[in-house]
Amino acid sequence: MFPSPAKNYRRLAALFALALCASLSAPAGAEEKAAEAKPQKEQPLFDRLLELNLKQEPDVKEADLRGWFKEVVAKAQEALSKSKTPKEKCAALSQLLLSNREVKMISGDYGKQATLAAALQPKREVNCLGMSILFALVGEALKQPIYLVAVPAHYFARWDDGQVRINIETTDRLGKSIPDDIYLYQKAQLLPDDVFMLGWGRPLDQHGLLAEFLEAVMLHKMAEGAPLDEITPLMDEVEKLVPYRSDWHFDHMLVKANTEGKRLDIRKEIAALMEKGSLPPSVFASAAMWLASEAASTRDYEMQRRMLLTALPMVPKGCEFSVLQDLAFCLRNKKDYHAAASYMELAASLTPTNTPAFADIFYSLAILQKNDNRTDEALETVRAALKTKPDNYALKLAEAGLLAASGKTEEGQKAFEKIGNPPGEPEAYNLITAWYYAVSKQKDKFFPQFEKALAQTGSLNALAELEEDPDLAPFRDDPKFKELMDKQRQRLRGQ
Repeated sequence: MFPSPAKNYRRLAALFALALCASLSAPAGAEEKAAEAKPQKEQPLFDRLLELNLKQEPDVKEADLRGWFKEVVAKAQEALSKSKTPKEKCAALSQLLLSNREVKMISGDYGKQATLAAALQPKREVNCLGMSILFALVGEALKQPIYLVAVPAHYFARWDDGQVRINIETTDRLGKSIPDDIYLYQKAQLLPDDVFMLGWGRPLDQHGLLAEFLEAVMLHKMAEGAPLDEITPLMDEVEKLVPYRSDWHFDHMLVKANTEGKRLDIRKEIAALMEKGSLPPSVFASAAMWLASEAASTRDYEMQRRMLLTALPMVPKGCEFSVLQDLAFCLRNKKDYHAAASYMELAASLTPTNTPAFADIFYSLAILQKNDNRTDEALETVRAALKTKPDNYALKLAEAGLLAASGKTEEGQKAFEKIGNPPGEPEAYNLITAWYYAVSKQKDKFFPQFEKALAQTGSLNALAELEEDPDLAPFRDDPKFKELMDKQRQRLRGQ
């Protein structure tokens, strides 16, 4: 009997990963054994979360947090005493915690909006994690079977007494009940193996809840620029609490890979992780995609292509377009412009117009169609996308640049002058502006803008792609171009 295609892909990717690491790494020295952590006496869950909250928000007083929680628990006990069935109890808790308190729910930002203070303090903004944790803590205090449940990028609460199971959507004032299938397969479009192996949609025990909170604290500290030695203990505690969360283990390895002198070791660790063959599909795909980007940073585009092709069958359905886009630019870097545009067309066909990636995908498609000497078709692509996203800065710049590239220089310049500057001027927009100056042959403006964009570039892979960009070919032999690229390459390597 032949092995399943998925296993074949996993084995191939593992072999590619080992080959890649062999080509990128120096000979390994003797490994040091990490000292085992001493067992610690576990704190009550509420006290541990409170302690973490006080470190995140020193202005919040412990007495206030305890007082607010005590008051909420007392009101919840009274509300539940009047309810008989699980459905009535869930409705009573939702009325108390969501409607009566008029909480300000926001989405995303798992920092200070995920804390106890955010869920308890009057007139604070709170997200789905913070509010769902409050439901679970109140349930625990009153010995009710209410748990935190995690799905990708979202949390909710659940009543689960072993016989009756009721989901409680904590971003809805009435705490409506949404079926599991909608969370897991309609919205997140997960593969069954990911659901099973990562525990998505299961009620979390105390260790699982604490791990979710700790991960949120860690991400908040990272966003504030905390040093690695402050973040590492949190990552270690999370992995100890939920060893099955290989997605977090992988994410943590990437955090460590960005510290000086660690990258080669992390490459080997990730390759070894893939070789074991026991990773959930999405984690395996993420590892393959990261190693693909590492190969691209050394301009090994054939290895990048192989790694991306092994990742493609493993990614959740809603993320396929991301792998196809990477494949398209890999082939562009291999100077197979027609195949690159074809892969990008496939990525575009899988991208719904209501997703944040829509404009980026169609911008990229237009650029690759131009590289394939289909400038008129590229202009049609941009204008079709602009009908859906009329205010998108990247698409507007692409239209101006394509007009200039097709010989309509004056029309392109007029379109460019109407655009104005985007708020914040992020890296991508600076690069696109530099691209416009390149295709409109404004050398005097290209280099200052290119230098500005390069200073914001965050990866060697991005620099490698710029070195292969055919639209920058007229500038590539200029000493200034080489000087700017070498300067940023040294910065990214920490030299």
